[in-house]
Amino acid sequence: MTEPMIQQNPDGSTTVVSINDRDLVAESIARISSTTESLIGDFSKAANISIEVPADVRSLLSSAASDIKATLGKVDVATAMAAGHRANDTMFPAGRERLANEEISKADSEVTAALDAAEDKLTVAEADLYLAARPAMPAGADMAARADVRMILDGVSPSQLADRIKGIAQRGDAAGALVADGAWLDMYLSSRGVESDMADAIKALVKDQVFRSAAASGEPKRAAAGRTALALVHLRKAGIAARSYRRTKLS
Repeated sequence: MTEPMIQQNPDGSTTVVSINDRDLVAESIARISSTTESLIGDFSKAANISIEVPADVRSLLSSAASDIKATLGKVDVATAMAAGHRANDTMFPAGRERLANEEISKADSEVTAALDAAEDKLTVAEADLYLAARPAMPAGADMAARADVRMILDGVSPSQLADRIKGIAQRGDAAGALVADGAWLDMYLSSRGVESDMADAIKALVKDQVFRSAAASGEPKRAAAGRTALALVHLRKAGIAARSYRRTKLS
């Protein structure tokens, strides 16, 4: 009779699974796979992958989605081949186990590398989408925008700074364009003595507001960039689900 199995959970913990629960485990693993594919589909529905989005960004996103989905098949093939090695009664048990473990180890490394590469592609694509989503600085408006923004922010207490910057980032005018400029925002936060953790949180808040404002704008290119950037959450969740599938099934 087959012994109980140790199941590795998505959070890294383990669970002892009894023989009677084996079908439930298989169903749970299958759900992780279907969830991954569903999230990739959610991205396709929510994003605006059209000619309004730069071609290199479209290529990166298509490649990342394909990379994530392909890892599911790689895991399935590796586990099937490992099972085949273990069932090969023409070999000594030690040889069967060695070949099975080699299949699992190889797949684990390749899948991890593929998912890391997919995340790198998403990071690059998001940076490019941010450039496309930012409001443009009107010609000759830079100096006035700097004066306006400093007038709004310089007297604000540290506890209110993030909310006030968030409000400016929602605007599509010259002030909004200035706050969306990462280089200027870095210099301003540094001049205010904002600690790095808080500065990073404020920059993430600005990025989110820029994407949301762009998605709701009437400018086709900005709107497409904003919608696509906001949809990246689905691909990132798909990547997390695929990592869970790798850990759970290959273990």
